[in-house]
Amino acid sequence: MRYEVLKSKIAAAGKKYYEARQISKRLEELLPSQLRTITRQYRKKFKAGKAERLALKDPEYVSFLNQVATMNNLSLESRVLWETRSMLLQSWQMSDSMQRCRENRVKPNKIK
Repeated sequence: MRYEVLKSKIAAAGKKYYEARQISKRLEELLPSQLRTITRQYRKKFKAGKAERLALKDPEYVSFLNQVATMNNLSLESRVLWETRSMLLQSWQMSDSMQRCRENRVKPNKIK
């Protein structure tokens, strides 16, 4: 019974990790274009250097960076959870296997 519950939790954590990682990758790919768009808006009013500095401090860009960081964090947490539960399952299986070996071991005959 405990194996099935743990296996389902492992599968759920693996799926969550995969989905979070996919979203994180997509957001990271959009990051440079997001910065370019915001920089272009500032270039209308300021010189290139100042426009880029302002774009890096822009609340919209900072919010986007926070989204990327949040998804990366969720991805890493899910991966750690998946790995931890996988190791727990392996240790349970190993423990049960060793217990079965001890139970099935032939005991030597005592000499009378």
